[in-house]
Amino acid sequence: MVFCGELMQQAENLIKEGLHPSDILTGYEHAATECLRVLEGLVAYEVPSLKSLEEVTKVMKAVVSSKHYGNENTLAPLVA
Repeated sequence: MVFCGELMQQAENLIKEGLHPSDILTGYEHAATECLRVLEGLVAYEVPSLKSLEEVTKVMKAVVSSKHYGNENTLAPLVA
């Protein structure tokens, strides 16, 4: 993950190479648009109804197991 300080350093390097700041900004805007487009395609599963305990529990098992592996069947319904 690139943080703001790193972005500023990269932008400074590009300015030193002769790029105009508006060109750098345009590049960052295009990158942000492309990131959002790609993220839309990475959806693995959508919960049809957040009011359905069964559907939310299914999703929560994956989240809970990332931190409490082996306890997801117990904890996911409680979290949901």
